[in-house]
Amino acid sequence: MSWNGAKYSQVGGMTLPDGTKTKSIDSTWEGRRHLYLSQSNDDGATWSKPVDVTNKLTPANRAWDAVGPGNGIKLTTGELVVPAQGRNLIGRGPSGNRTWTMQVLSGAGSEGTIAQTPDGKLYRNDRFSGGYRKVARGTLTSFGSFAQDGGLPDPGCQGSVLLYNRADSKGPARTIFMNSASKTSRRAMRVRISYDSNAAKYNFGRELANAVVSGAGNEGGYSSMTKTADFKIGALVENDFYNDKGGEKSYRSITWRRFNLSWILNGPRN
Repeated sequence: MSWNGAKYSQVGGMTLPDGTKTKSIDSTWEGRRHLYLSQSNDDGATWSKPVDVTNKLTPANRAWDAVGPGNGIKLTTGELVVPAQGRNLIGRGPSGNRTWTMQVLSGAGSEGTIAQTPDGKLYRNDRFSGGYRKVARGTLTSFGSFAQDGGLPDPGCQGSVLLYNRADSKGPARTIFMNSASKTSRRAMRVRISYDSNAAKYNFGRELANAVVSGAGNEGGYSSMTKTADFKIGALVENDFYNDKGGEKSYRSITWRRFNLSWILNGPRN
């Protein structure tokens, strides 16, 4: 998890309860973002005391930093891979006794998502301010160059990716991607499917606005997906009530959505 002292914030100037303003995150030990590692052996009921691993798993002299927000994954070979700003965090070894290292990725975006695509490779799909998602493919030892994916417009926000299944006798491989499919707005949430072994191209998919959740505010922004036990897709999606045009006083909420592949495929624009 990423953490910084209460007197600091990303750009500074936020008002604290005592009326003082936060300082901007900086590269000093006190002012920088720290990275902590904790583990659970009982499905999240309890957690070990967090251990500061900033020096080991964060580039030197970095000020702002973030792990994720995309989910970490477990590879078919057993390693854990967690996306982080400009790097992957890799856990090797048995549960409870893993050794962690970082894999620096040149040209990565600011908020990473990761999946192991059906071809067995790693697929990073990152936030970028150039109007489209920024993607790269690789392995635990080497990564290709990042490039904008012209088929995935994005307003410069987080997205989420999920390997739904590998090809088998029941059907083709599927990788699922969700983001706000717009260059300018976070309110164009859409979920799509790729049948390519390397997630090279996605179908149009379906807009979440086709099934509005009443009373939840304006849906759009960050999201997180998982495959549920009944073979559906569960998604946490950010909402903003926009009380003061998105400022500190705007109420926010998170919606839990659940849908199946058929719902995606039978959208009005597929």
